[in-house]
Amino acid sequence: MKRKTDEDRVSEERTNCPHCHSQTSINLPVDFAPVFEFCDVCKARFVIERHSDGFQVMTEEDAVGYSNPDYIELEMGGYDEE
Repeated sequence: MKRKTDEDRVSEERTNCPHCHSQTSINLPVDFAPVFEFCDVCKARFVIERHSDGFQVMTEEDAVGYSNPDYIELEMGGYDEE
């Protein structure tokens, strides 16, 4: 089991929800893997993708390929073979 260290901690930011455009708080991951967050106001789920110069928020529909955490899980998870 991997223990959380100071390097694993996230930073908190504020941004506009891509659904309702209200200000909401988000937690940026340390790495650059996209993650899901939920809007404080409308409770809709959206994607946050960290970049070297900041971050990008987008709806799940706009997050294609490796910008979508569900897609990454499917691609990296392998297949059930019996």
